[in-house]
Amino acid sequence: MHGDPTVGGRSEPPTRAFSERLAPLGSYIAFEQQAVVGLRDVPVGEPPWPAPGNPMLAWFVGGAVDRAAAEGPGAAILDLVVHAWREGGIDWERRVVDGEQAGPATAWPGEPLADVERHARAHLAQEPPGARALRAFPAGASPWPQDGVVMLEYLVAAAVEALQDGDGLPDVLLNLGTQAWREGGTARAAHLAGPPAP
Repeated sequence: MHGDPTVGGRSEPPTRAFSERLAPLGSYIAFEQQAVVGLRDVPVGEPPWPAPGNPMLAWFVGGAVDRAAAEGPGAAILDLVVHAWREGGIDWERRVVDGEQAGPATAWPGEPLADVERHARAHLAQEPPGARALRAFPAGASPWPQDGVVMLEYLVAAAVEALQDGDGLPDVLLNLGTQAWREGGTARAAHLAGPPAP
């Protein structure tokens, strides 16, 4: 397996059920193409990670915190992980394929969510046509996560475990959104690279 799949920098051993979920993760990472394996070692803030203060991530996480308060953490976790994954794939297109610079940063969580939403909508309005076209792709097609993606299950399980360990909901959601974003960007890079050469 390439790197340590901890979430949030926690290094204590996971529960048995969580360990069982990790078993296929090594295979998932091992089968990634050589062209994208190095993306797991890229410094935070560089693609495929979200840019610091990314307004879309802030909007997703802030909305997930609100949704968790209204509907419980389960619905918020699932919604956040899928949408952050997708947005990470779109961001990969914007920042790497199209060469666009990261947009203006937001100051969330210190900034009101309504202002973060305004920043996110301005960010969307400035998207190049290629990134905008990706938003129309149906669920299940890249940049959406594919059904049965082991990494997606791992991220959800890690977030649930962090909550059970007493970590604060906003921190867990921010970490989950950031990790899912990175994995979505990595998956999009793998999709664009095509199948490995024989």
